[in-house]
Amino acid sequence: MGVLNAILDKLQALVRKPGPLVLSTLATCLLTVVLTASQYVAILLPGEIFKESYEKADVAPYVLSRTLEDGGTIFSFLVPWSMAAIYTSGVLEVPTLESLPYTFMPVLCPIFAIIYALTGFAVFKKDGSPVKGKGIWFSKKARLAAEQK
Repeated sequence: MGVLNAILDKLQALVRKPGPLVLSTLATCLLTVVLTASQYVAILLPGEIFKESYEKADVAPYVLSRTLEDGGTIFSFLVPWSMAAIYTSGVLEVPTLESLPYTFMPVLCPIFAIIYALTGFAVFKKDGSPVKGKGIWFSKKARLAAEQK
Protein backbone atom coordinates (compact mmCIF):
# COMPACT_ATOMS: atom_id res chain seq x y z
CA MET A 1 0.00 0.00 0.00
CA GLY A 2 3.00 2.33 0.24
CA VAL A 3 3.13 2.60 -3.54
CA LEU A 4 -0.58 3.43 -3.74
CA ASN A 5 -0.22 6.10 -1.07
CA ALA A 6 2.64 7.74 -2.98
CA ILE A 7 0.63 7.77 -6.20
CA LEU A 8 -2.46 9.01 -4.38
CA ASP A 9 -0.60 11.89 -2.75
CA LYS A 10 0.57 13.13 -6.17
CA LEU A 11 -2.88 12.63 -7.66
CA GLN A 12 -4.68 14.43 -4.83
CA ALA A 13 -2.52 17.49 -5.38
CA LEU A 14 -3.79 17.65 -8.96
CA VAL A 15 -7.48 16.87 -8.40
CA ARG A 16 -9.08 19.25 -5.96
CA LYS A 17 -12.05 20.33 -8.05
CA PRO A 18 -15.09 18.12 -8.75
CA GLY A 19 -14.62 17.82 -12.53
CA PRO A 20 -11.03 16.53 -12.51
CA LEU A 21 -11.88 14.38 -9.50
CA VAL A 22 -14.66 12.56 -11.37
CA LEU A 23 -12.44 12.19 -14.45
CA SER A 24 -9.54 10.75 -12.46
CA THR A 25 -11.88 8.36 -10.63
CA LEU A 26 -13.29 7.16 -13.94
CA ALA A 27 -9.83 6.73 -15.47
CA THR A 28 -8.65 4.81 -12.41
CA CYS A 29 -11.68 2.51 -12.59
CA LEU A 30 -11.18 1.82 -16.29
CA LEU A 31 -7.48 1.15 -15.83
CA THR A 32 -8.13 -1.09 -12.82
CA VAL A 33 -10.71 -3.22 -14.64
CA VAL A 34 -8.35 -3.63 -17.60
CA LEU A 35 -5.39 -4.59 -15.40
CA THR A 36 -7.14 -6.77 -12.82
CA ALA A 37 -9.99 -8.23 -14.93
CA SER A 38 -12.25 -7.89 -11.89
CA GLN A 39 -15.12 -5.48 -11.59
CA TYR A 40 -15.09 -5.92 -7.80
CA VAL A 41 -11.50 -4.71 -7.49
CA ALA A 42 -12.29 -1.91 -9.94
CA ILE A 43 -14.97 -0.67 -7.54
CA LEU A 44 -13.29 -1.26 -4.19
CA LEU A 45 -9.79 0.03 -4.90
CA PRO A 46 -10.68 3.40 -6.52
CA GLY A 47 -13.58 3.81 -4.07
CA GLU A 48 -11.26 3.59 -1.09
CA ILE A 49 -8.59 5.69 -2.78
CA PHE A 50 -10.88 8.59 -3.73
CA LYS A 51 -13.33 8.54 -0.80
CA GLU A 52 -11.42 11.15 1.20
CA SER A 53 -10.85 13.32 -1.89
CA TYR A 54 -14.59 13.51 -2.52
CA GLU A 55 -15.15 14.52 1.10
CA LYS A 56 -12.52 17.25 0.86
CA ALA A 57 -13.99 18.53 -2.42
CA ASP A 58 -17.48 18.62 -0.83
CA VAL A 59 -18.86 16.29 -3.53
CA ALA A 60 -21.73 13.99 -2.59
CA PRO A 61 -20.84 10.34 -2.01
CA TYR A 62 -23.43 9.19 -4.55
CA VAL A 63 -21.43 10.95 -7.27
CA LEU A 64 -18.49 8.73 -6.33
CA SER A 65 -20.79 5.71 -6.35
CA ARG A 66 -22.16 6.55 -9.80
CA THR A 67 -18.68 7.10 -11.20
CA LEU A 68 -17.48 3.77 -9.79
CA GLU A 69 -20.47 2.10 -11.42
CA ASP A 70 -19.85 3.80 -14.78
CA GLY A 71 -16.18 2.92 -14.89
CA GLY A 72 -15.82 -0.22 -12.82
CA THR A 73 -18.93 -2.31 -13.07
CA ILE A 74 -20.51 -1.58 -16.41
CA PHE A 75 -17.34 -1.18 -18.47
CA SER A 76 -16.00 -4.56 -17.35
CA PHE A 77 -18.31 -6.32 -19.82
CA LEU A 78 -16.21 -4.85 -22.66
CA VAL A 79 -12.86 -6.17 -21.42
CA PRO A 80 -12.60 -9.63 -23.05
CA TRP A 81 -10.48 -11.15 -20.27
CA SER A 82 -12.64 -9.89 -17.40
CA MET A 83 -14.81 -12.28 -15.42
CA ALA A 84 -18.00 -10.46 -16.47
CA ALA A 85 -17.16 -10.65 -20.18
CA ILE A 86 -16.13 -14.31 -19.98
CA TYR A 87 -19.39 -15.21 -18.25
CA THR A 88 -21.51 -13.17 -20.68
CA SER A 89 -19.80 -14.51 -23.78
CA GLY A 90 -20.12 -18.05 -22.42
CA VAL A 91 -23.83 -17.72 -21.71
CA LEU A 92 -24.66 -15.94 -24.97
CA GLU A 93 -22.12 -17.94 -26.98
CA VAL A 94 -20.97 -14.73 -28.67
CA PRO A 95 -17.39 -13.44 -28.36
CA THR A 96 -17.14 -10.20 -26.41
CA LEU A 97 -15.82 -8.02 -29.21
CA GLU A 98 -18.41 -9.33 -31.69
CA SER A 99 -21.19 -8.15 -29.39
CA LEU A 100 -19.60 -4.69 -29.04
CA PRO A 101 -21.92 -2.95 -31.56
CA TYR A 102 -24.91 -4.06 -29.47
CA THR A 103 -23.60 -3.04 -26.06
CA PHE A 104 -24.82 0.52 -25.77
CA MET A 105 -24.80 0.90 -22.01
CA PRO A 106 -21.16 -0.11 -21.33
CA VAL A 107 -20.01 2.25 -24.07
CA LEU A 108 -22.26 5.20 -23.25
CA CYS A 109 -21.96 5.24 -19.45
CA PRO A 110 -18.28 6.28 -19.36
CA ILE A 111 -18.96 8.84 -22.11
CA PHE A 112 -21.79 10.38 -20.10
CA ALA A 113 -19.60 10.37 -16.98
CA ILE A 114 -16.98 12.37 -18.90
CA ILE A 115 -19.64 14.82 -20.11
CA TYR A 116 -20.95 15.21 -16.56
CA ALA A 117 -17.46 15.87 -15.24
CA LEU A 118 -16.65 18.44 -17.93
CA THR A 119 -19.91 20.36 -17.63
CA GLY A 120 -20.68 19.91 -13.94
CA PHE A 121 -24.12 18.56 -14.85
CA ALA A 122 -25.38 15.92 -12.37
CA VAL A 123 -22.45 16.57 -10.02
CA PHE A 124 -23.73 17.57 -6.60
CA LYS A 125 -22.33 18.83 -3.33
CA LYS A 126 -22.95 17.00 -0.06
CA ASP A 127 -25.90 19.26 0.74
CA GLY A 128 -27.58 18.35 -2.55
CA SER A 129 -26.94 21.61 -4.35
CA PRO A 130 -25.43 21.36 -7.83
CA VAL A 131 -21.78 22.07 -8.43
CA LYS A 132 -21.53 25.16 -10.58
CA GLY A 133 -20.01 24.19 -13.89
CA LYS A 134 -19.31 25.81 -17.23
CA GLY A 135 -22.14 24.64 -19.41
CA ILE A 136 -25.48 25.71 -20.74
CA TRP A 137 -27.12 24.16 -17.70
CA PHE A 138 -25.26 26.50 -15.40
CA SER A 139 -25.39 29.83 -17.20
CA LYS A 140 -26.99 32.57 -15.17
CA LYS A 141 -29.64 33.21 -17.84
CA ALA A 142 -30.71 29.54 -18.01
CA ARG A 143 -30.80 29.27 -14.22
CA LEU A 144 -33.01 32.39 -13.91
CA ALA A 145 -35.36 31.12 -16.64
CA ALA A 146 -35.70 27.77 -14.85
CA GLU A 147 -36.48 29.49 -11.54
CA GLN A 148 -39.23 31.59 -13.11
CA LYS A 149 -41.08 28.54 -14.49
